[in-house]
Amino acid sequence: MKHKQFNYHILSSFRTPLMGIAMVSIMCMHYFEDLTIYFDPSTIQYMVGRSILDVVSTFGVEIFLFLSGIGLYYSWHRHPGFLSFYKKRFTRVLIPYLVIGSMFFLVYSYDDGINLIKFFKGLFFITFFERGFHTFWYVLCIMICYLIFPFIYITLDRAKHPLRALITMITAVIIVNTTIGIVSNDLFENIEILLTRFPIFMIGVYFGRLVMEKKVINKKAMTFYIVTTIIALSLRVVKTSNSLAYWGMYQRYLAGLLTIPTCLFLCYGLEFAKAKLMHIWNFFGKHSMEIFLFHMMYRYFFRVSDYKTVIPMNEFMMLALTILSAMLFSYFYNKPKQRRMTYRYSH
Repeated sequence: MKHKQFNYHILSSFRTPLMGIAMVSIMCMHYFEDLTIYFDPSTIQYMVGRSILDVVSTFGVEIFLFLSGIGLYYSWHRHPGFLSFYKKRFTRVLIPYLVIGSMFFLVYSYDDGINLIKFFKGLFFITFFERGFHTFWYVLCIMICYLIFPFIYITLDRAKHPLRALITMITAVIIVNTTIGIVSNDLFENIEILLTRFPIFMIGVYFGRLVMEKKVINKKAMTFYIVTTIIALSLRVVKTSNSLAYWGMYQRYLAGLLTIPTCLFLCYGLEFAKAKLMHIWNFFGKHSMEIFLFHMMYRYFFRVSDYKTVIPMNEFMMLALTILSAMLFSYFYNKPKQRRMTYRYSH
């Protein structure tokens, strides 16, 4: 009896539920982060939150960017063209962000009246660079990824050795990031959360071809993933007892190493998941952008209003508001598009 051979196309088959798991994991990580904010370092709650953040931390964001790279590869391969590509991608992100972000920054910038300078500096990410205001940093990150994607795709597609080209690009990014950290540490501290995520996006673009061609995950690859997982987790554990320079950069790259084996492991588990559970993951994956934006908005407002989200009832209220708001926004945002499509195909 032959054993079933897994191939990389499984990442495409389970892309939406994987994004759903990533979204839920981000909300969970924010809860553990809150434990380190609201509790004293001597408490068990703080130690639990700190330990989980140090060892597990940011898998969700890396999974998003990795899967985005794969999805963009598919999209460009089937319909290459800068204008149509940018129009579709930026519309998907910018419209929800401008609507939800505007609501957020209208309240955020209110100080005995609307402070327009504060509003626009927040909405257009100037405060992100000036003082590391991170609430919607992911939106800027994914838009930059959209901008540079065609050039990454073309570089890998034309390269005689795509893997070498990928390693060269990642090395260049790491050198640039390190240089920024040395030259302007304050700027680096503000924006490293974004800069250090580009390598995993590039890896996702590279894997797009493996996924599309349904390359088999052989024993050599599995051994590599197991070894890198052990090394990456060990290094993250080492950090908990050692103070390391540029830890933000260090932990993001390690999370990148863990992303691929994590996604493959989750895909294997999803093959046996029950239908109801898959509906939940698919829901969070399908509405991930809206859920992310509302989650970040409500989380910020709950914190500044002293509604501590480590209190179960407050956390539940925040999550309920997030999901309800995302559903309502998605309904009213997608309904006009569905009407246009119905009209187009009926005439």
